[in-house]
Amino acid sequence: MGSVLHIHEQRRWTQHRDERAPHRPVSRSQEAFMSTVISRLSRRREAGMSTAEYAVGTVAACGFGGVLYKLLTSEPIQNTLKDVISRAFSLFGG
Repeated sequence: MGSVLHIHEQRRWTQHRDERAPHRPVSRSQEAFMSTVISRLSRRREAGMSTAEYAVGTVAACGFGGVLYKLLTSEPIQNTLKDVISRAFSLFGG
Protein backbone atom coordinates (compact mmCIF):
# COMPACT_ATOMS: atom_id res chain seq x y z
CA MET A 1 0.00 0.00 0.00
CA GLY A 2 2.88 2.36 0.73
CA SER A 3 4.26 2.07 -2.80
CA VAL A 4 0.85 2.83 -4.34
CA LEU A 5 0.53 5.91 -2.15
CA HIS A 6 4.07 6.92 -3.10
CA ILE A 7 3.28 6.66 -6.81
CA HIS A 8 0.11 8.70 -6.34
CA GLU A 9 1.95 11.42 -4.41
CA GLN A 10 4.79 11.51 -6.91
CA ARG A 11 2.36 11.85 -9.82
CA ARG A 12 0.55 14.62 -7.99
CA TRP A 13 3.74 16.62 -7.52
CA THR A 14 5.12 16.01 -10.99
CA GLN A 15 1.96 16.90 -12.94
CA HIS A 16 2.16 19.73 -15.37
CA ARG A 17 1.50 23.10 -13.69
CA ASP A 18 -1.40 23.92 -16.05
CA GLU A 19 -3.37 20.97 -14.65
CA ARG A 20 -3.26 22.38 -11.12
CA ALA A 21 -5.92 24.55 -9.55
CA PRO A 22 -5.41 28.20 -10.58
CA HIS A 23 -5.46 29.43 -6.96
CA ARG A 24 -2.44 27.28 -6.06
CA PRO A 25 0.54 28.07 -8.29
CA VAL A 26 3.62 25.94 -7.65
CA SER A 27 7.07 26.83 -8.84
CA ARG A 28 9.53 24.40 -10.38
CA SER A 29 11.74 24.62 -7.29
CA GLN A 30 8.80 23.63 -5.07
CA GLU A 31 8.05 20.71 -7.38
CA ALA A 32 11.68 19.62 -7.23
CA PHE A 33 11.73 19.97 -3.44
CA MET A 34 8.57 17.89 -2.95
CA SER A 35 9.80 15.28 -5.39
CA THR A 36 13.05 15.01 -3.39
CA VAL A 37 11.18 14.75 -0.08
CA ILE A 38 8.88 12.02 -1.41
CA SER A 39 11.83 10.14 -2.87
CA ARG A 40 13.73 10.25 0.43
CA LEU A 41 10.71 9.16 2.43
CA SER A 42 10.18 6.20 0.15
CA ARG A 43 13.82 5.19 0.53
CA ARG A 44 13.46 5.42 4.29
CA ARG A 45 10.56 2.95 4.13
CA GLU A 46 12.68 0.61 2.03
CA ALA A 47 15.48 0.82 4.59
CA GLY A 48 13.06 -0.50 7.22
CA MET A 49 12.16 -3.41 5.00
CA SER A 50 15.81 -4.19 4.47
CA THR A 51 16.31 -4.24 8.23
CA ALA A 52 13.48 -6.76 8.56
CA GLU A 53 15.02 -8.87 5.82
CA TYR A 54 18.39 -8.79 7.59
CA ALA A 55 16.68 -9.91 10.81
CA VAL A 56 15.04 -12.86 9.06
CA GLY A 57 18.35 -13.74 7.40
CA THR A 58 20.15 -13.59 10.75
CA VAL A 59 17.62 -15.90 12.39
CA ALA A 60 17.89 -18.33 9.46
CA ALA A 61 21.71 -18.27 9.66
CA CYS A 62 21.58 -18.99 13.40
CA GLY A 63 19.22 -21.90 12.79
CA PHE A 64 21.48 -23.28 10.07
CA GLY A 65 24.49 -22.88 12.36
CA GLY A 66 22.73 -24.83 15.12
CA VAL A 67 21.89 -27.68 12.74
CA LEU A 68 25.45 -27.72 11.39
CA TYR A 69 26.88 -27.75 14.93
CA LYS A 70 24.68 -30.69 15.94
CA LEU A 71 25.61 -32.55 12.78
CA LEU A 72 29.35 -32.02 13.12
CA THR A 73 29.43 -32.89 16.83
CA SER A 74 27.60 -36.19 16.30
CA GLU A 75 29.76 -39.27 16.84
CA PRO A 76 29.36 -40.87 13.36
CA ILE A 77 30.34 -37.64 11.59
CA GLN A 78 33.31 -37.07 13.92
CA ASN A 79 34.56 -40.62 13.29
CA THR A 80 34.22 -40.12 9.51
CA LEU A 81 36.09 -36.81 9.66
CA LYS A 82 38.88 -38.39 11.76
CA ASP A 83 39.24 -41.21 9.22
CA VAL A 84 39.38 -38.78 6.28
CA ILE A 85 41.99 -36.59 8.00
CA SER A 86 44.15 -39.55 9.07
CA ARG A 87 44.07 -40.97 5.51
CA ALA A 88 45.04 -37.58 4.10
CA PHE A 89 48.01 -37.35 6.47
CA SER A 90 49.08 -40.93 5.72
CA LEU A 91 49.08 -40.17 1.97
CA PHE A 92 51.33 -37.14 2.41
CA GLY A 93 53.75 -38.77 4.85
CA GLY A 94 52.30 -37.38 8.09
